[in-house]
Amino acid sequence: NIHKMEQIAPRVLRAGSHIGQEVLEVGFGCGIIAAMMNILLLGKWKFTATDMSPLFVEHGIKAFHFNVKQTDVTCLPGEDAQYSRVWCFDSLEHVHPEDREKGYAEIARVLAQKGLLLINMPLSEDQFHDPEFDHPFGMKDFEMLKQAGFKLKSYEAYIAYYPELTRPSAFVVFERK
Repeated sequence: NIHKMEQIAPRVLRAGSHIGQEVLEVGFGCGIIAAMMNILLLGKWKFTATDMSPLFVEHGIKAFHFNVKQTDVTCLPGEDAQYSRVWCFDSLEHVHPEDREKGYAEIARVLAQKGLLLINMPLSEDQFHDPEFDHPFGMKDFEMLKQAGFKLKSYEAYIAYYPELTRPSAFVVFERK
């Protein structure tokens, strides 16, 4: 959703420089944030993305020439400590609760020490509409991330504005210990 993406982009920029960084996005979707960042950084970064949807993977490759892999958070591409940034924008709430611990350990595996994990997440459970696809993300997940080797660096609750409604959201930054 373009309305949400325009609110996420400045938060990504405030989280720290991405110039020369190696970034992994978990849950690429349509790739709007990555495309904007690629323009802003003049291509001076290394970007890899994942998505479970073959349509989003194909779109990322064809439209943006990005390296996009079809996989989920439990099996991420990359060597140990390869990435300095991992993005999860409105994607972790789609991970089944029984897969989260393994997924968070996998993010920790590919993220370098002192690397940043950037998360955007909905705060209202009424935003969850498909019990097979949408699962609340909250304090229990923060605890699991802590146990996986992350420390909370910043948390910003905000209201995402859409043409006819508002949705409470949060932008969270964790640092890999």
